[in-house]
Amino acid sequence: MDRCRDTVATRAGTAWERRDLAGGNWWLQVQGKYVGYWPSSIFTHLQTGVADTVEWGGEVNSPRSTTPMGSGHFSKEGFGKATYSKAIQVVDSSNNLKSPNGVSLIAPLPNCYNVMTGSSSTTSWGTYIYYGGSGCP
Repeated sequence: MDRCRDTVATRAGTAWERRDLAGGNWWLQVQGKYVGYWPSSIFTHLQTGVADTVEWGGEVNSPRSTTPMGSGHFSKEGFGKATYSKAIQVVDSSNNLKSPNGVSLIAPLPNCYNVMTGSSSTTSWGTYIYYGGSGCP
């Protein structure tokens, strides 16, 4: 397996997405068990170049305007309330993990859903985001 690409908290524990360097296949691991698989054949366009954009966060797509995102708590509520992704890293052209540069926050409806980012060099959190919201009334 290649290096961990992203870590996400779940109610049941931790989930990881991993890429197999030899075959280029992607695997989803939750609580130490592999539960998902994407063959490299469906990602052929990713093998020939580099990405110029990487995105993390949440999205709501519902006819109901009051649909919550994530846990339903806003980013400012922080740990234990808001949804988060931590230890966010990208792989550079030399196949080394590094923190992303030039992070832009996008929240078109900040009174309904929002996002905040931060970084810590003294904890395992590294670059992180909190995001979520209760939806619009």
